[in-house]
Amino acid sequence: MPQETGQQRRKNRKHAQILTAALEAFKEDGFSKVSVSRIAKQAGVSPATIYNHFGDKHRLVEEVVSALVDTKIETYRRILTSQAPWPDRLRTVILDKQASLRDFQGEFLKNLYREFPDLVWRIGEIRPRIYENVILPFLDEGRRLGHVSGKASNEAIIIYLQLIQLNADRSSSILSSFDSNPELFDEVYDLILHGLILGGQSNITK
Repeated sequence: MPQETGQQRRKNRKHAQILTAALEAFKEDGFSKVSVSRIAKQAGVSPATIYNHFGDKHRLVEEVVSALVDTKIETYRRILTSQAPWPDRLRTVILDKQASLRDFQGEFLKNLYREFPDLVWRIGEIRPRIYENVILPFLDEGRRLGHVSGKASNEAIIIYLQLIQLNADRSSSILSSFDSNPELFDEVYDLILHGLILGGQSNITK
């Protein structure tokens, strides 16, 4: 493998700076309201540099979202394959997803579904691989340990979780409810677990 040159390292650092600045700006105001000039100012580069790296704003958005998805996938893989107690791993992932939904509520998600349907579709295309390599082994482990009901197939559980996620992704009112009443999340979390945990009982210590 060719050794990375100093010029390439600087280019890669600048690329990463732009992605980070763009993500923070998009989280605050969504895609439409954020200009390339604003991203350039936050990243400490010129607008021309952004165009040189990404071509246009649409491509920048695609790279930001793709990088975010890759990071989340790796985070959840590490959590679900760790040595922590099985229920704790599940709760950690759900709590992280709650935090992510709060970060990316409102304009970010609405713009993503409305303006980037092809990107949403491509993200959906990788889900079967994630399920096969990470989620299904995790569910099988939970079933062996007695945490997951043997009455529900993995396919049914995945559909159940997808339905919950789809509604949460697209509903800012759900996130507003969690913000105004944080304890409500624990109640909803318990309801989710009652569909998964054997006998409808959760042994997680809060």
